Formats: sequence, structure tokens, C-alpha cells
Amino acid sequence: MYNDLRYAFRMLRKNPGFASVAVLTLALGIGATSAIFSVVNGVLLKPLAYHEPERIVTLLHDERRPVAPADFDSVRRGSSSHSCGISGVLSSCSPEKQDRSHGSA
Repeated sequence: MYNDLRYAFRMLRKNPGFASVAVLTLALGIGATSAIFSVVNGVLLKPLAYHEPERIVTLLHDERRPVAPADFDSVRRGSSSHSCGISGVLSSCSPEKQDRSHGSA
């Protein structure tokens, strides 16, 4: 094995262009792999940094489009006649208490 390593280094020393391309390719491959893993780890593998992340929801119009923040605020301000409704998403309403006639979460 020692003779093989000596031979490999001797060949790389004879062809410095090939050696530099090989080292650059390895460096780019290792860097790209670690960058992709960092993104995947941060986005997909780590749990959300919120208390009770299972309570995070998305409100939808017509079961397709997300509710705009301005629309949510206007609905929340105007929804004092019922106890939970859409504004119940941010309060301590349980799913059993929510009034299903005023929207769904």
C-alpha cells in the first residue's frame, strides 16, 4: 500500500494540472455536499423552534388559497359574537369548541 501511495503522489507531481483539477473537484464536491446537508438539516430534519408546533395551522380560502394577514385581522376584529371561530386558532380553543360555521382551520 505504501508503494501505491508513493506512485500516486509521483504521478500527481508529474501532472500538476490534473492534480489541481482533481483537488478543486474534490473541494467543490465536499463543499456542495456540506451546504446541501446544512439546508436539509435546518429545514427538514430539525424540529420547529416553537412551543407546541402541532398547533401551527394554515387558514385557507375555499380550501385552496391562504388567508392574507389583513383579511385575518379584519375577521378576528369582527368575530366577537362567537367564542372561537377563526380567531380561536390563536387562542386556547380546542378543536371541539370551535364554531365550524365561521370557517375552518
